[in-house]
Amino acid sequence: MNQSSGKLQRMLDAIAPNGEGEDAFFRELLVSTVFAQVPSSDDSGQLRFIQFISPEGETLLPFFTDQTKARQAGDGSAKVVEFDGRTFFELTLGATLVMNPNDRWCKLYPDEVRVLLDGGTLRPLNKERGAQDEQVELSETVGTPEDILEQLQYQMASLGAVDRGYLADIRRTAVGSVPETALIVLVKKSQTERVCRSLIAVLQRFPPRPGSPALILPFDPTAGLPDWFEHPSLRLIFQAGQSHD
Repeated sequence: MNQSSGKLQRMLDAIAPNGEGEDAFFRELLVSTVFAQVPSSDDSGQLRFIQFISPEGETLLPFFTDQTKARQAGDGSAKVVEFDGRTFFELTLGATLVMNPNDRWCKLYPDEVRVLLDGGTLRPLNKERGAQDEQVELSETVGTPEDILEQLQYQMASLGAVDRGYLADIRRTAVGSVPETALIVLVKKSQTERVCRSLIAVLQRFPPRPGSPALILPFDPTAGLPDWFEHPSLRLIFQAGQSHD
């Protein structure tokens, strides 16, 4: 293990359950050496990284913080190449990455990689699976910044997995919460993680402002929707197949 990978491993081990330490880790990852796999014999003349299909059907591109881990994962059938983290992220931008897939791993979607390359941080944002029978109070959201709204609409359209998107101020009475501006999306359960994390990455490009969503609530439309979806305060901001210019 080289000095760089040793430092990364120590920082990775030090990340707290609440995410404290993640920002420092990802900043270090950008300037550290990372390792990936390419075919051991390839006459295409192009750099082609080895990818694999997850049990959920996702195409993932693995990379490693330690050369030994990369070699072991390749089992002798792949060649290990190395880059600094930023260069690797730039070369693979558009792919879904998975770090240390045989170890303590994390997945990075393309929009999250863009946040890191732009110098941003993957700040936590509330993402909760919608409860079908939860009691809530709704009120109309006022003053959502137009640039944020446009980016959310663009992202929902580009993902191709969101049926509808709404904005509302929502207070969940069961937990006595204060009202929060919520982005409510209708998306099939199999696509929930990808959609929510991509939308969180969009929101992280902007500084927090009044009217900006602080909560994402996904609902699977095939599982039925709660009664409060008929509330007049729900503002429809996106519907698949419709223009939102």
